[in-house]
Amino acid sequence: MANFNVYFKVNNKSGYNLAYLSQNMGASTSLNFGPGGATINNGTTGSFYLDGYGFSEGASGAVSWMTTSAVNGGEHNVYTWFGSCPVIESNSGSGPGMGPVSSGGHPLYLSITLTPTTPPSYLWPRAAGKVDLRAIKAKIAGKVAIAEKKPKK
Repeated sequence: MANFNVYFKVNNKSGYNLAYLSQNMGASTSLNFGPGGATINNGTTGSFYLDGYGFSEGASGAVSWMTTSAVNGGEHNVYTWFGSCPVIESNSGSGPGMGPVSSGGHPLYLSITLTPTTPPSYLWPRAAGKVDLRAIKAKIAGKVAIAEKKPKK
């Protein structure tokens, strides 16, 4: 059977370590981490892939990673990458630092290079409130939901 997976290779030169944050997958897609697991340290290359186990769908989805320390005034960079390797239609991929995407063939390999000047998908938190760093670390570890602190008046 053909392999319709989407493989992401991230060369992290951003100056910050990254940790897995969230995913939004197609109905028959699962997320798998490479040897480094759910962390991609600065100065290293990490990988993850979307496994398209559906017979006729292929893999598709978006995966978000967040810097483990604040980058801009208490905010963290969040990078979101999307990849799709459908059975019938053209391949697609997008996200910060992503190289050219092959529109045909399978599986789909996506190469990403993050540098200090690569713009993030968005900054977290999006609100102007202060951030509880313990809550962020717990979220990264998958322990609890993140709650923002209200600014003091």
